[in-house]
Amino acid sequence: MSPEHVTAPRRRLLGLATALAVVLWLAVALANAQSAWACPVSGMTSTSQPACWTPFVATAPFNTPIPADPALSSDSASVVSRIVSTPWPLDGGTTSFLFSPAFYGTRPVFFATPSDPVMTIKCKNDSGEGSCTGANGVNTDGAKINVPAGATPYDNSDAHMTVIETATGNEYDMWDASVSGSTIYAGNAAEVNVNSSNGLGSQGDAAAFGLSAGLVRPSELAAGQINHALVVTVPCVDGSGSSGYTWPAESGWGAACGANGSSANYGAPALGALLRLNMTAAQIQASGAPSWQQTIMTALADYGAYVEDTDGSTAEGIDIITQSSSSWTDLGDPDQWTQVAQQFGFSSPSFTSSIPIPTGDLEVVNPCVPEGTCPPAPSATVVSGGGSPPTTGGSTPVQSPPVASAPSKPAGKHGKKHDTRKRAKRKAHKHKHKHHKRHRRGKHHKHHKHHKHHKHHKHG
Repeated sequence: MSPEHVTAPRRRLLGLATALAVVLWLAVALANAQSAWACPVSGMTSTSQPACWTPFVATAPFNTPIPADPALSSDSASVVSRIVSTPWPLDGGTTSFLFSPAFYGTRPVFFATPSDPVMTIKCKNDSGEGSCTGANGVNTDGAKINVPAGATPYDNSDAHMTVIETATGNEYDMWDASVSGSTIYAGNAAEVNVNSSNGLGSQGDAAAFGLSAGLVRPSELAAGQINHALVVTVPCVDGSGSSGYTWPAESGWGAACGANGSSANYGAPALGALLRLNMTAAQIQASGAPSWQQTIMTALADYGAYVEDTDGSTAEGIDIITQSSSSWTDLGDPDQWTQVAQQFGFSSPSFTSSIPIPTGDLEVVNPCVPEGTCPPAPSATVVSGGGSPPTTGGSTPVQSPPVASAPSKPAGKHGKKHDTRKRAKRKAHKHKHKHHKRHRRGKHHKHHKHHKHHKHHKHG
């Protein structure tokens, strides 16, 4: 049989094999992702918050698994080089790992039932017109919501507060919040729905993510499984050009490492960047890290971590954001972080390990991966006569099959523009982050209260 007659069947077989591999990969990824939605939000209570519940739809960027060999952003190498050389350690230092929900980035999330007290949100319009309207157009100013008795904003300068109504799935995110009687005063606020939305277009942090997205919760660490991406803060982000952010972030409100055109921006991650730990399950298991730390490392490898905000201090590193202990202690319930810490042999919620998470193994994933918009990998060339297909040079990564259809990309170059709301915020945030340090949590940071006069500064 002539080589010409052999080539066509081989090509068809190769195409069928590739298609089958994609289908199988998708099926496994979706099956693993869907397992995270075994628990509905209607079953969540103030005291029972199982690890099997994950906010937002399966195709939300936070819930989209990353393939083992993803397409990388063009700045991946320079960003990792900066993280390593500066250095920006991941929670702790270069020789250890310190996961301390009471100290690093944290925020409260309260689950409310229809029988809880009704409170009214009053918008202070810290960012001007539209301060309390999210991307979905819902104006939360004047909204009456159920809130567990005793719930208060977090006790620091950001004063975050998130309330999720378990009957409807509505999540109310607030920043610069305070409580007086039956009124919650909020500098910024928005409503998203944990059952039907992708968790984008909220208020309260620089990237405009729903504030429950990506939080590490004590039940997840106890179960040894985190079925979503994490969210982190970094000291500063790329301030180049007119953006300084990337999808799924909606605007560049994070503190810039330098002014537009400054060399200080070189290697700085963009707000919204997806950092992934490039380690296999076998490598994580062989790292010597304790089991609770391996759970975090596995989430970083399988889902990654989105840069959600900046912490305002170039002397600090990358901080993982968690659900705050006040989610329970405000209501008179035991601190679930303390309970989990005791499970792993610690007397207080400060998890320490002598094994640092290697920041040199991080990589920056191309946004097209969670978006599901990466171009397909080029088909392999079959050489007639049984020869090997030619190899390609260069460092351009080959995109693995997308996990699932991601939410449609917002309109515009950097996401959906919200007209008056966005223009007002950009004006209000023109001089933001100038003096304000954020995300250093704990009682020793109550002195940050004197920053309240900077209410136009939006922080995570």
